[in-house]
Amino acid sequence: MASMDQKPLVSVVIPLYNASAFILETLRSILSQDYPNLEVIVVDDCSPDGSFDLVADFIRSQKETRVQLLRNDKNLGPEGNWNRALHLASGPYVKLVCSDDTLEPGALSKQVAIFENPENRGLALVTGPRVVINSSGKPMGVRGDLHKGRISSLIAIKKVIRSGTNPLGEPAAGMFKNIDAEKIGGYRIYAPYAIDVDFWIRLLQRGDLWFMSDPVSTFRISKQSWSSNIGLRQSLDFRKFIARAKQENSLVISSLDVFIGSQKSVILGFLRVLYFKFLA
Repeated sequence: MASMDQKPLVSVVIPLYNASAFILETLRSILSQDYPNLEVIVVDDCSPDGSFDLVADFIRSQKETRVQLLRNDKNLGPEGNWNRALHLASGPYVKLVCSDDTLEPGALSKQVAIFENPENRGLALVTGPRVVINSSGKPMGVRGDLHKGRISSLIAIKKVIRSGTNPLGEPAAGMFKNIDAEKIGGYRIYAPYAIDVDFWIRLLQRGDLWFMSDPVSTFRISKQSWSSNIGLRQSLDFRKFIARAKQENSLVISSLDVFIGSQKSVILGFLRVLYFKFLA
């Protein structure tokens, strides 16, 4: 069995923008993980709220050598900043964590162990349930009810399309291989609400899904968060996503899958707006 210092490097990348209220909580949840071989890369997209200085002060005060902090020369927007952060990762395994979300204790160790198990060859994505919290950090429930364990890529893709939403979780929930992210070309933002699920679907073209039993991350719903401000556009974005996914996976995704997913996305879009409005 590999010793602790021989475990593969995990790169946790954080695209940072205007998250001064939450970024230190995010960092602490990552740096307190029990996984030993870890790098954290924070890329600030010209935040005007002091987020960059806050992280810089934290690194200095904690003498934290595992964290790299960079600032873009100009604002790149979500797609550009997410991809810059992703391209800086040097470990074979990567996790992108938005700057207002957190990781659950032990998440990295559990996800790496699944990837490293010789019986689990051919996986492209390891994800699991996530705890939804409000702006003050109060738990609001748990999302993620897929079949636990290994799910073939074909079945997983169809389940996502038919769900009308993102059952695989926000970015912090998933861990993936750096080489696979490179092969698929990173994130695309033709439909902002679907930037994460579009990435997951393209990863699943390269291997199977493993869905864990225990929550691996939190997802914060706050009135300031990017996802809450998209509003009813989420349904339109999801329909754009599944239309493109159908074009790129025509042998896997049927017209019936697209119809079911489109109808569900409309209903879930309204419910999501109400959720953010009254519970965030």
